Amino acid sequence: MKKFIIYVLSIIIPVFGGMALINFLVDPGHVYSSSYIEDVVEGARRGLCVTNVGNMDERIFKKKLIEVYKDKEFDYLVIGSSRVMTISKDCLSGSTLLNLGVSGCKLEDMIALYQICKENGITFKNVIIGTDPTLFNANDRDSRWESIGSYYYAYNGAGDIDTESEFQRTLIQNIFSPSYFKSAIKAIPNALAGSLQIEYVKSYINEGGTKRPDGSIYYAKEYRETPQSSVDADAVTCCHGSFNNFNSFSEERKRIYTEFVDTLHNSGADIIIWCCPYHPIFYKRALEMKGLPPSISFISKFAKESGFKIIGSFNPDDLGLSNKDFYDGFHVKKETVDRILLKNL
Repeated sequence: MKKFIIYVLSIIIPVFGGMALINFLVDPGHVYSSSYIEDVVEGARRGLCVTNVGNMDERIFKKKLIEVYKDKEFDYLVIGSSRVMTISKDCLSGSTLLNLGVSGCKLEDMIALYQICKENGITFKNVIIGTDPTLFNANDRDSRWESIGSYYYAYNGAGDIDTESEFQRTLIQNIFSPSYFKSAIKAIPNALAGSLQIEYVKSYINEGGTKRPDGSIYYAKEYRETPQSSVDADAVTCCHGSFNNFNSFSEERKRIYTEFVDTLHNSGADIIIWCCPYHPIFYKRALEMKGLPPSISFISKFAKESGFKIIGSFNPDDLGLSNKDFYDGFHVKKETVDRILLKNL
């Protein structure tokens, strides 16, 4: 029995050890390298775009971006999910803008990022809030907000609650993740070729994914030029994690959202609620989720009763959009977003 255990360990240890080593060294999501985020933020310090940007902790990036603009006033603050991340000064008339959108944004993210702004003396005249219906899904288990979670608790006056320890445990688990290993293996050729090296450039239009100084993004050419057949196929099958078990409307998350927006408004900012449309095919699928209709109804009613400006519609038909206006089932093309906002802001 002892020999068998030794034999098993002699196989398991090298396998998992090798996986962990590759995950750590290749690190396709740049979760183990603080210097990578610093290098990307350096673009904002120089007033330049940064291209060939890979995956990283967007929340920490946005935190550091806020710190770059300490004590500055902006005409517009943008908060929300990846569905707001292309919003830039392109759709404004000479106004300044700070985009703090993050992938899979939850209310906790919005509140934490606002708190970071507050602690850094950043003020804004208008707030564009990407109010996705899934903000009111109590079953959304995305925990990425925990990397800046201490600011969420600070906003609520809860003192020093440590969410980073739990986040660090997640990183330790991640290093042994087979899915992360799969991503690392795919990234090895590009890493060896040096094609993942970030570059500081003046124009945001590049081959690779680009971060602009205002925090907005410009997608990589490969994603921007996805064949329409693939875009539509994605709309048929995709289901973002925020839609998981979206079978009811959360009154608690409604309360948190309402109080937070009131706080923004009471700080002197004008509120603009951005209802970003979904791909026509996905929208029809999403309507079958019990939590979606009451969420959409609440957003519209809340904006009307509060007197806040509301732009867009989750239903693409309301805006005259077609399948060709989307990158995938969830994300609207930048040109389409710019057109809608330019017309309404």
